[in-house]
Amino acid sequence: MGLIRILLVVLLIWVAWRLLRQALLPGPDKDARGNGSGDSPTRMVRCTQCGVHLPEQEAVQQDQQFFCSKEHLLEWQQHRDD
Repeated sequence: MGLIRILLVVLLIWVAWRLLRQALLPGPDKDARGNGSGDSPTRMVRCTQCGVHLPEQEAVQQDQQFFCSKEHLLEWQQHRDD
């Protein structure tokens, strides 16, 4: 009888943990801001200089090339001009 009671308590704790986790953490249908707005995903671009990926609206763009910062754009221009 004691084993069944322990198993029930463990099961209840597990179910409560899963429900709490589901309520607090964004699921796969929610975006990074935690809302399920249903908007299309943000287009990611690659920095030509260092290769890091970032949202297109945050990137610096020149000549159809994307950069993560103005510094990388300047480095790329200097390297290209050499």
